[in-house]
Amino acid sequence: MTVAEIVAEVKVRIDQDGDAGFFSDADLISLTNEAYRDITRFCESLEKDSTTSVGSYDSLQSIPADFLESRQMRWSTNRQLYVRSEREMDWDINNWMFETGTPDNAIYFNWNQIRLSPIPQSAGTLRFRYAYVPSTDLTSTDEPSLPDVFASILVDYVCAHGFAIMKEYENAERKWGDYLVRRQDLKRRSKQDQMTPDTMDNQRPVDVFNYPLWDQGYRNRAGRR
Repeated sequence: MTVAEIVAEVKVRIDQDGDAGFFSDADLISLTNEAYRDITRFCESLEKDSTTSVGSYDSLQSIPADFLESRQMRWSTNRQLYVRSEREMDWDINNWMFETGTPDNAIYFNWNQIRLSPIPQSAGTLRFRYAYVPSTDLTSTDEPSLPDVFASILVDYVCAHGFAIMKEYENAERKWGDYLVRRQDLKRRSKQDQMTPDTMDNQRPVDVFNYPLWDQGYRNRAGRR
């Protein structure tokens, strides 16, 4: 289902005749992109790989701008790295900050970076698989990366917001309820898919660590903001 087909379906659902109604095509495409980002953030359904060449003693690496959550990190000869937080390593700071050798850990550092530990003594390659949220808007001819059975979930989101903007609140509540139920179903399906072998050497990590989420929980428990 392309974005243009989603827009056409929304117009039928909200009873808008052609381009003469309440919303322009640009408005509906913007809402479609908003829906797509909400779904991919909630369901963590999109994954991709990144490969970075790392020089010797070059331990600090930037996290991709569209990063949502880590799936796997591997060093050069297929060595799996354990993803950890900076707080988790504080007890052993002298080792992880200064020790050199072959990396075993990828430590979330300064929110938008990771630090390899031990510091790589020799140059190598960091292979990084992660869930992401699209940073580029879909155009009318694009097709969102969703299972076919869930393609129309974007229609529910756009209709819900469209009805709310038109102050048809009963219809907005009904469509928003439909969207939330189907979004939860898609999240369950996405989690099941993530338990199957992937393309990174047919393995998945035992643990997935979401540092921003963990850190916010820590701050909440500590009474911080």
